Formats: sequence, C-alpha cells, structure tokens
Amino acid sequence: MKSRIYSSLFSLINRVVNKDYCASSEKLGSKQDLKYLLDSEFLQNKGKHANKSLHLGDSVLLRTACEDCDTRDLSSLLAGEIGLDVVRVAGTAFHPELHCAVLAYLERQSCKPDIVFLGLNLRSFGPQMQFHPDWYYEDTLKGLGWDPTYLVDSRSYDDIVVNVDENETRQMGEYLLIANSTPKTPRQAEQRQRIIHSVHYAFDIKASLRLSFVKRSCEIAKRAGFRLFAYITPINHVAFRNFASDWAMKRLLLSVAQIESLLKREVGGGVAYGNYWDLCGQDSFFSPEIANEHLNEHGRKMLVRSIVEDSRIAFDLHKTMA
Repeated sequence: MKSRIYSSLFSLINRVVNKDYCASSEKLGSKQDLKYLLDSEFLQNKGKHANKSLHLGDSVLLRTACEDCDTRDLSSLLAGEIGLDVVRVAGTAFHPELHCAVLAYLERQSCKPDIVFLGLNLRSFGPQMQFHPDWYYEDTLKGLGWDPTYLVDSRSYDDIVVNVDENETRQMGEYLLIANSTPKTPRQAEQRQRIIHSVHYAFDIKASLRLSFVKRSCEIAKRAGFRLFAYITPINHVAFRNFASDWAMKRLLLSVAQIESLLKREVGGGVAYGNYWDLCGQDSFFSPEIANEHLNEHGRKMLVRSIVEDSRIAFDLHKTMA
C-alpha cells in the first residue's frame, strides 16, 4: 500500500512508501501555500471521492522525540497503519477555525477526501493560543477564501487576563515571564508548573471563540459527503493532576465534557469521534513533568492504534478496504 503524507509546516513533503519513511524539501513560502497544496491533491478528483484521506491538526501531528527509535510522525504512522493515502495539513498552533476553513474550501471546490481525521488539541481553545498574534494565521485563512472571524492585536496580547486558580489571575505578559523564567527554589519550580498547567488547560471553554468551528466542521462534512473522524488529542494529564489545583482539574474536565458533548450530538451521517485526552501516561510524552501534547514513539503508536481501531468500527473500514 502506497501512502503519501504532505505537510505545510517547514515546507516539507514527507512520503511513506511501504511504511518506509523519507523526507524531501520543497519551497512554497506564501499565504497561498495551503490552497496550492489542497488544489494539487484534491482538485483532479473534483466531484468524486479522491481516494485520499486528510489529517488535520497542529504540531502534535509532526513532532517526534529525540530518543525515538521509530522516527515516523503521527500522520506517517496513521497512514501506514490504516493503509490509506493521507494528505496532512498541520502546523504549529493550527486551530479549529483554520481546519474549518480547509474543509469549507474543499466543499466549495466539490472535493471529497475519503476520510478526514481531525485532531482537536484542548489547548487550542484557550486564550493563550486563541489570541496569540503569530498563531491565528489570518493570511492563510484569507488565502482559502475565508473571512477571519475576529481580530488579533499584538499590542493587547500581554494585557489579556487569564485565571491560574479560582481566585487568582495573571495578565498574559506576566504569565509569559513566569513561563520563561528559571526557578531558583523547588517551591518556585512547583508554582511555575502550577501556573503553566492552569493557563494551558484550565480556561473557560464556554468563552472560547473556537468551539463553534468544531460543530461547523462536522456540518460541512455531512453536507459535502465525506466522513469525518474527530478526536481529542491526549494531554499529559498525570502531570496536570500533580501540579494543578482541584479548581483547575474541574475546569479541564468541563472542557473535555463540553467538546465531547458537542461531538456526540454530531455523530451520524458520516461523523464519528474519539476522546483520547487521558489515553496516555507520563511515559508517552516528550517530558513526563511538562504540560504538553507532543508524543514520543510510544505515545504516537498508542494514539494511532486507538484512532485506527475506532474509525474502522465507526466507518466499517474492514469491509471498505476489502
């Protein structure tokens, strides 16, 4: 089975052929890159299924750990395991609105990926990433014919107020100083980790501007006639429990429940989902003590097994592939 993986990040084109991994570079370099990538992969199959699947996500799809023996990234492992051609659209802090814009563009072009695998990073719904001036990708959205839904102002980013505990707030600029600092005592190190974990995951999900785009992506898939498997990306939940307060834990669980509830309501008509936020233990991440979602070889393979098993059941892929 021949599988191909394309990435917009770092202008890399990665290919997986018979599960052997190699990489070559290609210069793209403009806000039209993503549109060009989608056109080159799907437009020749306009009006019919492309016999290619699409993997949407952020840097979780791309990162590998330095100690990995198997250096295939998440998308490469998915392509090899499920036996489908996969086009990957991923980059640092790619977010639900951008994913929705990609699907809307494909719908307008009458292009139908076979299956869309949509990774939802919990952290992408919080203010730290939602309002970061470098991570909204306004030009990329416009290049896809999408009107950005809000303005990101770099001058006001540092003034955003974030909750780090029930009765404790910080401005984003203050948080960034803490996050980038080097603690001098064990207590300072513990407080720093508590604040980082809270800002990453203990935000008010109902205030997120991005939640609605998950629903819109499901609606586009149903309307356009391609299958969508959305999944919540694993986080280092053990580290979070070790550092965060009970209040922060409740906030995190509320976010997971809110997203899962939304996805449950959309199930059917070619839409299915997996909830993997607590799938992996500390040994599955780059660092066992850091609040992040980047998976090492063990974690990537664990996640891929779950995605493949659940999507095969949801879409009866055994029969389709046979």
